[in-house]
Amino acid sequence: MFANWVDPSGALLGARYCQRLMKRALIGLGAVLLPALVLLGTLTPGTTSDSGAWHLRMDAADSVRNVLFFVPLGAWTVFLGLRTKFGLLACLIFSGSVELAQMWVPGRFPAPADVLANTAGASIGIGLVRSAPIWLASNPATLRSLQWFCATAAAFMLLASAALFQVVSPGFPYHCDYRPGVAGMISWSGRVLGSSLGNLRVSNSGLLDQVRVDAELAARSPLRLELVRGDRNEHDATILMLAGREHDEVWLVAEGHDEISLRLGSRAQQLGFYGPMLRFDVLDQVAPGERFVLGLQRVPAGVSLTLNDAVSLERVFTLGDGWRHFAGLETDLRARTLPNAAWLALLLVPLGTVGRPGRRFALLLLPPLVGLLALPATGLVAPSPPSEWFGAALGIGAGFVLGAALRRFSTSSAAAA
Repeated sequence: MFANWVDPSGALLGARYCQRLMKRALIGLGAVLLPALVLLGTLTPGTTSDSGAWHLRMDAADSVRNVLFFVPLGAWTVFLGLRTKFGLLACLIFSGSVELAQMWVPGRFPAPADVLANTAGASIGIGLVRSAPIWLASNPATLRSLQWFCATAAAFMLLASAALFQVVSPGFPYHCDYRPGVAGMISWSGRVLGSSLGNLRVSNSGLLDQVRVDAELAARSPLRLELVRGDRNEHDATILMLAGREHDEVWLVAEGHDEISLRLGSRAQQLGFYGPMLRFDVLDQVAPGERFVLGLQRVPAGVSLTLNDAVSLERVFTLGDGWRHFAGLETDLRARTLPNAAWLALLLVPLGTVGRPGRRFALLLLPPLVGLLALPATGLVAPSPPSEWFGAALGIGAGFVLGAALRRFSTSSAAAA
């Protein structure tokens, strides 16, 4: 028997055995890791203590996120050898169980719409793998069309990521509220002594002059707050909200974890996505009961903050921050390297999957490349750092590997049939 492993034919059998063993191990690992990642993303406690209430609304950000969560899970049921209907049923049961478990997780709110979005994502994943023999082995003309579609789709997602960061004003009637009640945030224990937007004094409650507010917003005038700090908060506590029509935010300022958190009204919020919070860790210099002054001002692609007219910090968004439109309010731009690179990699994996190394593929890279270079010039986002460019290149490389694996899988499946 040992001779079978050392002679040419035996060595070939041994290599095939090891290959099958490796394949089964990878499939089993994916079957464990993918559900674990979904559980980590859906059952981690939120920032509030509320839970248990089922809600019927469908948010754009939640729907996109739930679809994306279950695409790889659905795809993996095919690799596990499950038929389409059993794979969908397994994902449906898993999704329903997750939503049911959210009833006991603080800050999580189960919804029937989430189950539908999860199942839709699983269907997409199953369909992509089942149809792989068609779109991976298509004729040259169809393949070129598919490649250009993926290149254009990647460029469109980059454009959408930048456009959603656009700061927009909801319009009249404008009003300002001190310590407002905002969903997911607690009440601030400090005091607001006064506030102004440029040369316009804004007081608590009551309507503001439309013409003057529009003029100050158009001039990107700073928002100045005179405050007395209260007790330290573990969660975001709202200090002030300057809002417009239908209570849509113009400025939202909060405190939590010795940080000032703020958000500007953006295109993302208008369309049902998340408007990420920008965080500045400056309040470790201010004791409870101490008076301090905040100055907040829009800058290209972000916001600048001054504390007591001395400390000055700036936070800006890049194209890699596009995932924050779907991932929630928590935003810490000081720890962004890995998720931002992963987001750009994810956008370019499909292009690499259908691509073939060569001179023609360089043309396919032009749309996303132009997006990465040109969109920062619009002022909606800042230039991408090297880590994000590395993530984009890694996504293309991972796509090449994935495409080769799918072609091999489809070939072996056809041979087995």
